[in-house]
Amino acid sequence: MDRIYVGNGEFADYAETEWEAESRQGWPEGSYAESLERDVQAALWNRKIFRDASDLWHELQETRGFSYRPDTPKLPDYGYMVGQSLGHPTVTVRTCTTETIYRFIRANWSLITAHPQMYIGGWMHNEGVDLDLVTWVASQSRAETLGYERGEQAIYDCASRSVIHL
Repeated sequence: MDRIYVGNGEFADYAETEWEAESRQGWPEGSYAESLERDVQAALWNRKIFRDASDLWHELQETRGFSYRPDTPKLPDYGYMVGQSLGHPTVTVRTCTTETIYRFIRANWSLITAHPQMYIGGWMHNEGVDLDLVTWVASQSRAETLGYERGEQAIYDCASRSVIHL
């Protein structure tokens, strides 16, 4: 069973039907049709990620921050976000564009998809924009502990949509 992108931020479970399996019999492994299918799926993912990056750029302009996970349509409504996941350093950029966010997502794709509690975070400040891998945790005390351990200045409260300074 595969997960495939079906549009509008939606995914679906997909299992090849008996008819599809029969119609593929005799195709060599790695055939043109299989290669084309992989290319189409990759193009759809890239388009989705670029569209998401554009939405995140607009959110950054409106709210001065965002948290994003490609397989989750919205931010959790409880818990806390803490920066510098897996010791990954924060990247500060003076000029942030949709392309900047898109490239950051692509560069960290394997880490995010391998860790279900990991998101990409972006915060606007006077020097530019910080892009970071952030960890979602349920409890405030755990978030504060992680924040102090990682040298963070603040954590983000998902329920109240506010910053808690450490």
